[in-house]
Amino acid sequence: MWPQDSANYYSSGVIKTDFTEAGQIGTKKAVCSNHYKAFMGYYEVLQRSHIRHSIIDEDSILNDDLSKYDLLILPVCACMRDEVANKIRDFVAKGGNLISEFDTGYYNEYGTKSDALKLAVIQGIEKVNGFVEYTNGIGTGYQRVTDECAVTEGLSRKYTPAPVLAGCYAEQKCCGSCRILHPDGKSLYGDSERFLSFGNK
Repeated sequence: MWPQDSANYYSSGVIKTDFTEAGQIGTKKAVCSNHYKAFMGYYEVLQRSHIRHSIIDEDSILNDDLSKYDLLILPVCACMRDEVANKIRDFVAKGGNLISEFDTGYYNEYGTKSDALKLAVIQGIEKVNGFVEYTNGIGTGYQRVTDECAVTEGLSRKYTPAPVLAGCYAEQKCCGSCRILHPDGKSLYGDSERFLSFGNK
C-alpha cells in the first residue's frame, strides 16, 4: 500500500551515507523510518521476483473489495485513519495476510500520536517501549545469514549491513522492531556487539 497519509504528515528518516548515523527531515523529533524507501524496497522485491501485485492507497482500502488480495504490505504506514485500520483488521480476520513494519498505525491521519496502536491486535504487539537511537557510537553493525530460508534466498554475502539491529542489540539486547518481528526472541541472537545472526541456534 502506498501510504499517502504518511507521505503528507510523517517525518522521514534519511540516511546520510551507508556508514553514518541516520538523519531526519520533517518536524517530528521522534525516530522515524523512511516510508518512501520502504515502499520502493517492497516494490523492487515484487518486480524483480515477477510477483503480480497492485499498488493501492488508503482510498483503495476504503472503497475496493479487499477479498481479491491474499496479502497486504504496509511499508511504514505510520499515519492511518481509523476507518482504514478497521478495514485492514477485517481483511486479516477473514483470512488475509499482512506484512507491516516499523511504526505502522502509530499515528492518526494527521501525524498525531495515537493513544492506542491501531493494528496492535493483529500485529501481535503488546507494548512499545520506544525506539532505539544511535547514542553509543557503534556505527554500522551486520546481520549474519546462517541458515537457508525464504528471507535470505539469493543473498550472496555472508554479512549484510544492519545498523538498526546492531544499535538495538548493543543497547537493549532485543527490543524495538526486533521484538516486533520476532516476538518470542528465538529467531534472533547476538554473537557480539557488532554481529547478529538469524536462524536456529
